[in-house]
Amino acid sequence: MNKYKFDVRGHLKNIIESKEESQKQIADKIGISASHLSKFLNGQEIALWMVLEIVRYLDKDNEIEIMRQCCYEATKKEYKNCI
Repeated sequence: MNKYKFDVRGHLKNIIESKEESQKQIADKIGISASHLSKFLNGQEIALWMVLEIVRYLDKDNEIEIMRQCCYEATKKEYKNCI
């Protein structure tokens, strides 16, 4: 995985597509609503703890890099809004 920049949502969508579980089943297993999972996958913001749970369930091996990218993107947005 490229440690500098990658599409977090696209990466997680690909994992979901390869699973034999629906988004609802995944959301139920990690304790969030299916609508929150769908919102996140479609580019909307959700609570960071929810993103962490999604990442831990779908790609635990790359958790640090994925969360680092999420934090980088969030910081970049906040910085842009300050200018």
